[in-house]
Amino acid sequence: MAFSPDGKRIVSGSYDNKKKGSGKKKKKRTPVSVANHLTRLAKIKLTDDQKNKLEPISKDYSERYTRARQKFEAAVDETTRKARVEAEKKFRAKGHRGDKLRQSIDNAVELTRVQKAAIDIFRKQKQELDSGLRKVLWAALNEKERKIVGLPAKLEEESP
Repeated sequence: MAFSPDGKRIVSGSYDNKKKGSGKKKKKRTPVSVANHLTRLAKIKLTDDQKNKLEPISKDYSERYTRARQKFEAAVDETTRKARVEAEKKFRAKGHRGDKLRQSIDNAVELTRVQKAAIDIFRKQKQELDSGLRKVLWAALNEKERKIVGLPAKLEEESP
């Protein structure tokens, strides 16, 4: 836990002397990863109906994710993956997030067209899988359970 010079607790990030309300828009809440949703399901006492709905879907998600990940790993060798992980650590430390982080990592590590395509395909497949599972979880759980699992109060509509 970190504290600012005036003794206030800092929850995350670093302390800076900027005044509040500096005109910046409020950042959107970073969604919890779907893998964490599945792990957090263990904290909830699910009804038999919920278990019957969610168990096959979570297994299907895991299998489909594993297949997509294996295709990605077949196209991108281990040294390149390690270089990407190191680049990610470096750029996260600099404060890069989201698209800027992805672009910085992609630019930092040289990739062939095949590798770039494999990464893009994996990202799209993961987004589709995550979105689908998130919708199913959201529909199957009540408001209190959604909060425990880390789902948002409302699902955002996907843009076309």
